[in-house]
Amino acid sequence: MGIIKTAVKRPVTVLMCVLVVIVIGYTSFSKIPLDLMPKMNIPIALVQTSYEGAGPYEVENLVTRPLESVLSTVENVKNIYSDSSEGSSIVIIEFSDDTDMDFATLQMREKIDMIKSALPDDTTAPMVFKLDPNMMPIAMISVTKSETSKSEINDIALKSYSDNTVSPALERIAGVAGVSTLGGRTREIRVNLRQDKLTGYGISANTVVSLLRAENLNLPGGSVS
Repeated sequence: MGIIKTAVKRPVTVLMCVLVVIVIGYTSFSKIPLDLMPKMNIPIALVQTSYEGAGPYEVENLVTRPLESVLSTVENVKNIYSDSSEGSSIVIIEFSDDTDMDFATLQMREKIDMIKSALPDDTTAPMVFKLDPNMMPIAMISVTKSETSKSEINDIALKSYSDNTVSPALERIAGVAGVSTLGGRTREIRVNLRQDKLTGYGISANTVVSLLRAENLNLPGGSVS
């Protein structure tokens, strides 16, 4: 009853208190940050390595197992999983819940640098990623050619246009962290050998492959202003 008597006797005071609560509530609600992907510390990291031309068995023995061996010495490692496929190795490391993932990934890179020279020469540099929802793409844009277009653009030219024009333009937009291009067709040259000609000249297919590799060189040609 005391609150009711106070409200009846002091209506202005009660009205001011209500207005203060409304103003504070509106101000707090309007300034609450909105984030589609809130920042979370997920204790999982992965190491991805490419080994073009190698089968799953070679990838597992020459790439995945050395990486697993050295990454197991990182602090707070809970579990290690791996996937070895043709030309690709993925090692997933699960850490304890209270692990500082920035420091953990730094340790992972240091451990990988210790055995990088022991990996096969054709492997790419192992890439270390933290499992972060913000790394997931939030927009996907498709580039297609119009069926009614009079231009003679083909699939290969469309792929080149997407890589060299569309992607750089999107990367220059403020707030864009990265752009990756998927799909499309890339120009390639195929060499079909005729067995009768090889037999006639007395050469093997491996000889032709070696000659093509020797002639396919990428050398510096000087400076261009």
